[in-house]
Amino acid sequence: MRPRLEAVWFKGEGPNGASYERLARVLEYTASVHCRNWDVHIHHVSMNVNYKTNGIHSHISNTEKLIHWARAIERAEDGAEVLLMDADMMILRPIDDIWDLKFDMAYTTKNAKLPFNGGVVFVRVNAHTKTFMAAWIDANMQLIASPADHAKWRHKFGGMNQAAFGLLLPRIHDYKVHLIEIPCKEWNCEQSAWHTYNPAFTRIVHIKSGLRRAVMAKGSHIETELLPLVHRWRELEKEAHDSEVRSKK
Repeated sequence: MRPRLEAVWFKGEGPNGASYERLARVLEYTASVHCRNWDVHIHHVSMNVNYKTNGIHSHISNTEKLIHWARAIERAEDGAEVLLMDADMMILRPIDDIWDLKFDMAYTTKNAKLPFNGGVVFVRVNAHTKTFMAAWIDANMQLIASPADHAKWRHKFGGMNQAAFGLLLPRIHDYKVHLIEIPCKEWNCEQSAWHTYNPAFTRIVHIKSGLRRAVMAKGSHIETELLPLVHRWRELEKEAHDSEVRSKK
């Protein structure tokens, strides 16, 4: 059974909609390079407002992403190895040896105000992880329906489904899930770790916030610590475009 990568993006919707197609294309290209023996699924999904919501775009899109992730795990066979990730990523080195570690779920942590980032989650599919994913959806829906409760957990953990994940963390053993931490600086290099970027060490980079603005900017001043990542992402976007052109000839 081949490992599987699942990601979703929202074309043309929301404040960052225009950039997501480019981000997803780079993710797909880098996955084709470094996850050659994987089944890679990067989906464009539509927004759904058929549940109670405060109307904040990022909360809705985060919820839609989590619903897609949970369905992917529910449909998968027991024993399947699945990487759930955001689409605003680039994979820079092979990641297959993650499966040499013993876990049911692995998530990326950091020494920062927000202790983890939910954009990369590795899952071994079994009855326990399926149950946990369903509980994660329930917690997310509980918080999206109650802005006051969400604000409490968002202050501690950030985001929408990150807040829901944080709500469940103290009860992780109730779900009999063997959960391990892996470092953001290697597996999900985001704000807290951009300054640690090392092409010989960093495997996955999260193109979010200031880094996203930098890679999309034209002629704007870019912070020195971001320059290597900006240059690498732009090189990969060009490689992805050239590869697409060659495949059409």
